Amino acid sequence: MRLRSSHEQAFAHPTTRGGPFVGRGAEVDRIRRALHRGDTPIVVLTGAAGIGKTQLARVLANETAERLPTFWTQADPAGQEVPFGIFEQWASGSTPDPLLRFSELYRVFADAAPHCLLVVDDANHADELSLFLLHQIATEGRVRLLLTLRSGELVPATLAEILAIDRVERIELPTLTVAEAGDLLSGNTARPVDDAHVQRLWERTGGNPLFLTALAAADDPGHLPTDLTAAVESLLHRFDREGLRPLIDLLAEIEALPLSALTRLIEAAVVETAEQRELISITPGGDWTVRLAHPLYGEVRRADQTAHDRRILRGTVVRTLGDDPRVVTDFASTIRMALLALDCGAAENRDRVLLRGAGAALSVLNTDLAVTLSEQIGTGPLKAQAKVVHGYALAAFGDGAGAEDAFTAAAQTSADPALLETIALMRANGAFWAGNDPEPLTRLSTDAAMSPETRTAMGAFVAALAGDPRHALTLQRHDPVGSDSAGQIAPHSFNSLMAAAARIVALGEVGDPTALTGAVEAGFRLFPGSVLAASQQAMLGTSMVFALATCGEVAATQAVTDRLVAQLNTFPGISQHWLAGLRSACALASGHVTAAAAQSRAALDGFASVGAPGFMWHPFALVCAEASAQAGDRRTTRLLIRRLADSAHCGFDHLESRRLLLDAWCAALRDQPAEILQARQGAVAAAELARTRAQSALEVHCLWTAVRFGADAADRLAALAAELPGLPRAQLAAQHAQQWVAGDAGALLGTADRYRNAGDIAACVDTLAQAATCQAQGGHRCEAVQTLQRAHELALTVGLDTPALRTADRASGLTGRQRDIVSMAHRGASNREIAQALSLSARTVEGHLYRASQIIGGSIRRGP
Repeated sequence: MRLRSSHEQAFAHPTTRGGPFVGRGAEVDRIRRALHRGDTPIVVLTGAAGIGKTQLARVLANETAERLPTFWTQADPAGQEVPFGIFEQWASGSTPDPLLRFSELYRVFADAAPHCLLVVDDANHADELSLFLLHQIATEGRVRLLLTLRSGELVPATLAEILAIDRVERIELPTLTVAEAGDLLSGNTARPVDDAHVQRLWERTGGNPLFLTALAAADDPGHLPTDLTAAVESLLHRFDREGLRPLIDLLAEIEALPLSALTRLIEAAVVETAEQRELISITPGGDWTVRLAHPLYGEVRRADQTAHDRRILRGTVVRTLGDDPRVVTDFASTIRMALLALDCGAAENRDRVLLRGAGAALSVLNTDLAVTLSEQIGTGPLKAQAKVVHGYALAAFGDGAGAEDAFTAAAQTSADPALLETIALMRANGAFWAGNDPEPLTRLSTDAAMSPETRTAMGAFVAALAGDPRHALTLQRHDPVGSDSAGQIAPHSFNSLMAAAARIVALGEVGDPTALTGAVEAGFRLFPGSVLAASQQAMLGTSMVFALATCGEVAATQAVTDRLVAQLNTFPGISQHWLAGLRSACALASGHVTAAAAQSRAALDGFASVGAPGFMWHPFALVCAEASAQAGDRRTTRLLIRRLADSAHCGFDHLESRRLLLDAWCAALRDQPAEILQARQGAVAAAELARTRAQSALEVHCLWTAVRFGADAADRLAALAAELPGLPRAQLAAQHAQQWVAGDAGALLGTADRYRNAGDIAACVDTLAQAATCQAQGGHRCEAVQTLQRAHELALTVGLDTPALRTADRASGLTGRQRDIVSMAHRGASNREIAQALSLSARTVEGHLYRASQIIGGSIRRGP
């Protein structure tokens, strides 16, 4: 059956005298002009309840649809817990993974941009993830937006940010005048309308269009409702005799339903009558979506229904549609159905619906909802599985004690071996992260009661994070395959994620970028459809970025970070803090230390604002410390070293060499000969620890840092380069070390270019600085100044202030101002040009050049 929506009908005929444009001429002209602007406007239509926002927006949307692709959606308080609820109609159903749903929905509008319009009615009632996507669309400015908001209602923070965008044009709909009320009523009622009657209705309603219309349609003009709510109730009561009340009550409770599902509960003839009476709207897209034509209809009916009536209604929906694959198609519809099941009448499938909803809530990082849904499952066969979901939700965010209680309860109510193994895994994982205790996972790796897959995965995971990559790779020889238990927490899905993390960490540390690339891709393949994906992606993603950075694979680090950002950016809240942390690690890998420090501080502040446990932010504190050290900020580095010591965690024991390097950086930044020597020795000691652990890529990193401090590590780096022919960073570091020992400035300049081509600005700057030092020591001071100036200019772009730069400054013998002037003169600038560029007098420039020439011991300017 093909039903035409009321807004389609409204546009099928010319607007009558009593149509939606009555008293709205000026506002309609403003909206039309705005929507025709070339800067993709954001039009916000505001006004009181019943003022006509929805009807006007609907007609204007249809008008725009004649020339542009137009998308219409309506938010409702009943759907505020449903992720991406207002965009659900455009989801393909082929993307079960919520981490990818954001990208899929974003592309719907991006592909139609810039010539399209998105209309969101009652936008302030949208769920958090929908508002997050709407914010992305609004800030990019490629799609025209028309939003309606009811005046006086709470505006969510994300929506408030949208309303603050410069392109927003806010239009308030006023109430109607007496004359306009007369025009409206004369077109909407069959009764004669005299001026006195219009005046009485106008005084009663204050010129509110919906209130006026409801009063004009009242059966007893002598007993008119006293307020808008009563008027809407009266209007809806008129349809009781046509059998429309069950349909109205149903849509008031569940917001929207596909037409095919609705007709399983309500006769098709009733649906058609309701559309003819303009009580409902039916919008196209996949299956036709049916909802009440005005949000007030739902609000009034929800307020009027008893709790008992609502429970019966919800129970009917859950019982009839809860297991229908045409209705429950993805995580959003699964959560929508579970919310109905929370408080419904008797339904045999209620626990099943709740359990699926709890898993779906976990998949979108809504742990509070996952806990709420899982707690409501009864004492039947699904209780143990519910407790597992409950425990995992608590453990994911650091409540180890609560998680342990839930897992204990689950173990006491089930004898299923697979479920008991899942419980053992969850408990051990909770102890590892929330309790900082690796022993339970270690015991699982040797427990004969566990499956071979679990023993292998847990053994590899513990070994990798303890700093034993060779043993981890001996145990986990192959990349794990995807889970066959989508929608559930089961041993296979958990083991796959843990095994992937183990291989990624281990391959990064042994320095095998080829195998590491394959392991990273295998990790990405694990995410779709996994209940654990959202919470585990942050852990696995951090491992990916750190491992690639350890190998010196700057371009790959950036590419993987971009992919993770595209997926984690789906979720507001704590995911955004992880994003900042991942961006900081990526920035550090390329030597952009100012950006790395800023992003890591944002991550740390964000985690602190939500009271996140230390294991969530620990790696980003390490990044912040390393970035601060390379920026020359010794004080911040020392503070972060203490913070890292206070939050020491078994999950990051494999990074101990990098923590030791921070002590070396602090010594080097004291800029004294004894401390520089101490720094070199400290970096070599960090490398020796990595060597004893077979962390070859980390050993390369530590020795290369020692070289940056001026140490001679050429022999060992040459040996590592021979051992690691597939690790380009090892080859470059070995060349760098040999050239530094030989004092070969020309070769160092070439290596600096290769570092820059590889994307590592910090390595390039320090190699340039060391080339300048070699030039100065070789008596080529003028060339040294040029090279050093190049290093400083590049360092300035990323915020570097390293011991190598300071050593080169001392070797040049020039002050910073003298170095600037000499560099410009060496490039051919005249004294006058230098003076103008640096805001100095020509005489001052001459004085600096004279003193610099005395230090350099020769002419500054090039000969003819």
